[in-house]
Amino acid sequence: MYTYQKTLLYACRSIKESIRECEKIIEFSAYNSKYSSESCLLIANRILEIVEEKTKLIKLKNLLGNIIKNFTPEEKKLFAYKYLGVKKTFEFSTRQYFRNQDKLLKNFASTLRVFGLTEEVFKREYLPIPYIKSIYSVVKSKDLSTEKRFKKRTIA
Repeated sequence: MYTYQKTLLYACRSIKESIRECEKIIEFSAYNSKYSSESCLLIANRILEIVEEKTKLIKLKNLLGNIIKNFTPEEKKLFAYKYLGVKKTFEFSTRQYFRNQDKLLKNFASTLRVFGLTEEVFKREYLPIPYIKSIYSVVKSKDLSTEKRFKKRTIA
């Protein structure tokens, strides 16, 4: 539940580094193409794929930045704590913390829909990118294990 939204929130932590990594791969591929035995067309296509990935990541970074910029101060604090790893103290109970995190996630999900970033668009545009795919697989496995634990508790 909310797997792609959580993936996007976790991606905020290091999306800039992923964009820089794309730049390095593009540069490396271009410089080393003269030593390669592959055809120029194959190398150019590979470089273009990476440029496309980088463009999508930049677009995603800007979209997420605009959404996060409009979070309330409390939402920013919750976001930074859970998704960026910033240590914060909260003036409410653990139960209230989880309720607030759930509320943040629901608000984020509805905002993504307003901007046209549905699950289908996410899977088509961003999931093929290895950086996003790796985060998605971790989030999905966590969601599945949480779901299994919850089912065990409700059955028992």
